[in-house]
Amino acid sequence: MALKKLAVGGLICILLLNGCSNNKQTSSDNALATVNQESIYANDVYIGLLNNSTAKQTVFQKIFIKLVEQNYPVTEAMKTDAELQIKQLKDAYTSYYGGSGETYLLSAIQNQGYNSIEQYQEMLVYSYQLTEFLEAYVTANFDEVFDDYYELKSPRYVSHILIKMEDSTNPTEEELAKVEEVQKLINEGKPFADIATSYSDDSSASSGGSLGFADADSSFVTEFLTAMLALDEGEISGVVVSEYGYHFIKIDSTDKETIKNDDQITKAGTGKIYTYDSYLSYVAFNSYDITYHNETIEKIVNEILTTQLDARSKLREGGNG
Repeated sequence: MALKKLAVGGLICILLLNGCSNNKQTSSDNALATVNQESIYANDVYIGLLNNSTAKQTVFQKIFIKLVEQNYPVTEAMKTDAELQIKQLKDAYTSYYGGSGETYLLSAIQNQGYNSIEQYQEMLVYSYQLTEFLEAYVTANFDEVFDDYYELKSPRYVSHILIKMEDSTNPTEEELAKVEEVQKLINEGKPFADIATSYSDDSSASSGGSLGFADADSSFVTEFLTAMLALDEGEISGVVVSEYGYHFIKIDSTDKETIKNDDQITKAGTGKIYTYDSYLSYVAFNSYDITYHNETIEKIVNEILTTQLDARSKLREGGNG
């Protein structure tokens, strides 16, 4: 992937009191203040600020944002889409709150950390730029990213049978009899989908118990998710107890090529492959050749990047995350 080189030193110098010189200022013309005939120079303040962890994060974020903005500039389509989203929000709040709708909308936006509706709209535009940034990296490195997703999140297609219970810790004789009947039919080799259609107390019964696509991030109860991830393709679990009742789980497929061509996983911008890894933006950032004009700034960026990428590696050493 041919990635652009970005010089970023000047941006941070402006932000941090023009203190990018590697040499201490000696002229009183460059002093910020004088106390008891001793001058306080911009470079001193600059170095002091950068010893603060919050300031270091700010530096990194400013560089990251500049990289995204320079390589994926704002388009008219982005502006139009952001304006449309704001209009839809305003209409929704006005419909619910009447003439006070915009006031309530502003309050909701401020609760998310934005000072104004305009600032929130700017964030929306930037989110589209960020999406293009991630799309570009994933497109150029698709096989590598998909393989990582597949190994980390164990995607699969799943079916189940649920015998619903009022109290799964104390099932009734009738409920247990139904569980035993389902287990008997499974042991006899009757098609799982047919059993689910006849016995499952779940809306998925109408589709043979199919729950469709699932992975380690799916919002199933813990007992179900743990059991599901422990099964291989074609396997059927024993009884899995949850607060909802007793489940039987079947893994319909873990076929890598099938999953690779599923829009739920690969659709540009919205597929699981773009959202499964909170560290993906750091990986993409690391693929760019950035020119720094200040050693302190370069050190800060590299420290933060190394910390994040090390955390990403440790997560993979631990399995599903």
